[in-house]
Amino acid sequence: MRIACLPGGILHANTYVLHADDSAEAIVIDPTDAELLEACFSEHELRPVAVLLTHGHFDHICGLPGLLRNWQIPVYLHPGDGSMLTDPMRCGLHAFFPGASFEPVNGYEAISDVQELCIADLEIRVLSTPGHSKGSVCYLIDGILFSGDTLFRDGFGRTDLWGGDYAELTASLSRLRKLPADTAVYTGHGASTTIGSEFRV
Repeated sequence: MRIACLPGGILHANTYVLHADDSAEAIVIDPTDAELLEACFSEHELRPVAVLLTHGHFDHICGLPGLLRNWQIPVYLHPGDGSMLTDPMRCGLHAFFPGASFEPVNGYEAISDVQELCIADLEIRVLSTPGHSKGSVCYLIDGILFSGDTLFRDGFGRTDLWGGDYAELTASLSRLRKLPADTAVYTGHGASTTIGSEFRV
């Protein structure tokens, strides 16, 4: 599997573009900048076939409307965060930037805990990890965890926004701790890490 990391948007959230070694079909995780994505697709001769959202906060979906204007592809999201796609307050945009322009996205494919997806020749396992938001999930793909804002290098997500819950986040982190120590973690912001490094196991 090949992975491109494209930090974008006002808060420099990480967008990931994944594709199997011998495939031109790509998956986008948390699109933040449609122009950066189009440049990546063009450079590597890729065709996006799906979007996976780790959660619905504005800094992780701000490139989604532009991406969907160019590509009619499914968007996968836990329903706990479904309203964030159409509500600028719940997604946090107007909490930080009152009056900022917001383009809603209508419709998504609902995902659930331990669901298995096969997209673009990649096997994807959904892990529900609420706490940062009600519908936060991580994706385990080819032994790599895409953690969104649940787990960072030397930290974890905040819980003071709509749908956040510290007790739920603590439980979610305990769940991730049980993954193999050598599991690589590609985070929603900043550098990658491993389960062993974060939990000192």
